[in-house]
Amino acid sequence: MAETSGYEKKDVSVKVVVIVAILSALLLVAFVVLLDDYFVYTSQKDLYARELSVPSKQLEELHQHEKEALNSYKIVDQKKGIYQIPIDRAMKLTIAKYAR
Repeated sequence: MAETSGYEKKDVSVKVVVIVAILSALLLVAFVVLLDDYFVYTSQKDLYARELSVPSKQLEELHQHEKEALNSYKIVDQKKGIYQIPIDRAMKLTIAKYAR
């Protein structure tokens, strides 16, 4: 029968302990980097869904006002003879004026 003395008879391999520690540290760093990337991705996705995907009412009203200003006739100052015409018509008149 083998006699047990209650303790290890050989030393722990320092090389194995260092390799395990380095691998654990590398895995921890990789995990933190991946978690950070995931956090940034989800926060940007949430921001887009909340703020950018649905146009605001003010922006829609501004676009409507701009379309009306660009595509309508209007008297700006009748005494001075200043009139607003649609942008397409103004471009055609300008081209015709300088094409001569």
